Amino acid sequence: KRIELKKVATRMIKKLVVFTVLIRSIFTISLAAPFEITVIDSAIDFTHDYLKKHQSNYGVFDVHMDKPLDETKRKLLMFFGEYTHATHVAGIIASKLSQNQNNNGRINCAYFVKVGSKIDENAFQKLERYLDKVNPRLANLSIAEQYKLAIEHTIKKHNITAEDNPTSILEAHEKIQDIFNTHMVEQNRIWIKLFNNFPDTLFIIAAGNDSRLLSGKRYQTEMLPSTWESYRNKLVSGVIPGFKSLVAQINLPNTITVASFEGDELSLSPFSNYGKEFVDVLADGQDIKSTLPDNKWGENSGTSMAAPQVTGIAATILEQNLDLNVRELKKEIFNKAKTSNSFNEYSKNGRYFSN
Repeated sequence: KRIELKKVATRMIKKLVVFTVLIRSIFTISLAAPFEITVIDSAIDFTHDYLKKHQSNYGVFDVHMDKPLDETKRKLLMFFGEYTHATHVAGIIASKLSQNQNNNGRINCAYFVKVGSKIDENAFQKLERYLDKVNPRLANLSIAEQYKLAIEHTIKKHNITAEDNPTSILEAHEKIQDIFNTHMVEQNRIWIKLFNNFPDTLFIIAAGNDSRLLSGKRYQTEMLPSTWESYRNKLVSGVIPGFKSLVAQINLPNTITVASFEGDELSLSPFSNYGKEFVDVLADGQDIKSTLPDNKWGENSGTSMAAPQVTGIAATILEQNLDLNVRELKKEIFNKAKTSNSFNEYSKNGRYFSN
């Protein structure tokens, strides 16, 4: 009888141990530490019913004023469209978080990009202080330089023109390229400093919407158009390579650049920048339905919509394993992408599509 009682007790202890481990596992999952996802953009409307449950305690921080966003300015900011873009971006990220049972990702917003404003280096210092406090694992950057407007501005500001002959066209081309690229290098220098100061944060960057090849190669000058009008049209259209891009051409261990493709058509979006030299992966950025201010929903298209798709999948990966470092996280993201010959020239790692 003693032997039988001992066997029963042993079985009960084993079952108790298994039960304890199971309970501890469930308890650990349910109370897993949240992590921060920073949207560096315009402002997010966290009053939206869909976004409330994903809002971080940090909420929306106004980088320009160096304080949490003053909600009394809400109507004014709504009027100037300062909530629309980031709210749509946040909804895309939240849609991925909502699909995961852990649901530990928390979205905060660095209100950094203001319509019609010029961002100076002082604003970057404030942004750094905010990121240092928040310590995000992921940061979404759906911003770009608006290449066409930037080129036109360069030509107009510096009063650049040329006669209809190859020598004059070449001189104008080299002048435009030098001015434009010098400005981009200076802007990117500040971004690179920011990225390097947060090596444990993965920055997901939109490739831009100028339908141009992102390439470090310079254009063969003998192939330049022979008239000023034809050269200018070709330049503005984005088909002349050798012009740098804001942020999208930064290639660091903690950055990912995302271009857009049409998920239904399985083709590159006509507006999207592309090029496997700098673009890491494609994501669906065409007619994406997401949140809009005042509890509304709507569709938008752009690499701005593609980048948060990747931010969202990165968040779901972290929800399963928060111990991944940036290098490991990038590898997991790229492992989930699908490669095909159709996209070989557009990105290094194919496309990510959730369906």
